Amino acid sequence: MQYNELGGILDSEVPGRGGNPAYITALPVLDSDMARYVHDDMDDEFTHHDFLNTYLACKGAATVDLGKVEACGQT
Repeated sequence: MQYNELGGILDSEVPGRGGNPAYITALPVLDSDMARYVHDDMDDEFTHHDFLNTYLACKGAATVDLGKVEACGQT
């Protein structure tokens, strides 16, 4: 999501807008399709998250909120 936010959102599929101008300018130097790849990858991650949460709920397990991720007991 951070790469998508840095690169600027190409459309309204992923929440948020903006981008870092220097990053947006440098991204096509790596690959002319890199902005599209980053955007599509983020869209896929949201789809995976939705699928996995639906599966967990179906099995009676707790779902995951990716908005608040804890690492080593810290938020």
